[in-house]
Amino acid sequence: LPVTANGYDTVRTHGTGVSGFLARVNESGGSLGYATYIETEYSGQNAYAYGIATASLSNYDCWVTGTASSYMQGTLGTTSKNYYQQFQGGRDVFAARFDTADSGSDSCLFITTLGGVGLLNEEKGFAIDGYQGTAVIAGSTMCSDFPISASAFDSSHNGGVDAFVSTLIEPALAVTTDGATEYSSSAILHSTLTSKSGAASVLMRFEYGTASGSLGSSTAWNGVSGSVPYHYSATITGLTPS
Repeated sequence: LPVTANGYDTVRTHGTGVSGFLARVNESGGSLGYATYIETEYSGQNAYAYGIATASLSNYDCWVTGTASSYMQGTLGTTSKNYYQQFQGGRDVFAARFDTADSGSDSCLFITTLGGVGLLNEEKGFAIDGYQGTAVIAGSTMCSDFPISASAFDSSHNGGVDAFVSTLIEPALAVTTDGATEYSSSAILHSTLTSKSGAASVLMRFEYGTASGSLGSSTAWNGVSGSVPYHYSATITGLTPS
């Protein structure tokens, strides 16, 4: 597959399994602007990509859904891109959001699996539609403990293969304040960005006041485009000890 250097996963590692892919052809039609494999973590396991939709007004931002027989690439042991649940067994639905204008790990904004527990369970995501941080997925499930919301139209599995419709909402932007390292005339402020809510880049700065009554001061804006959790620090100077 002709993947591009800016792809999320540029090397196919599953010689005996099936890998999905996502590709964006430039408007001229003569070249690829972005192309990546969509794989599971383990060789020999499969990932099938079935549905795609634009995720915002941008032509570069899109959602993809399908089915996977193992943990999705980049989700094992981390929650930085996996906001709902890890792989549950059998075959699970997967949903992923990509910013094809970005590159590498940063181009995958969100990836998660959706399914019930058990090796014999099978779920498939066939269609997806979304806008920014929300996606609606339609598919099929054989699982009696497929995750169902309290507001569901039909909350019980009726045997065999059932259709489902699910809405996934990315978590809100979230940051924690981690205190400050103080010096005689300066201080280093610390924080951690724990969720980018699917945004490709987030602007961060500190606003602070001093004991002398200097309120409303702030540090410069800093653009964060890397994966979360992201530890952010900024130095303020010109302070006078109280």
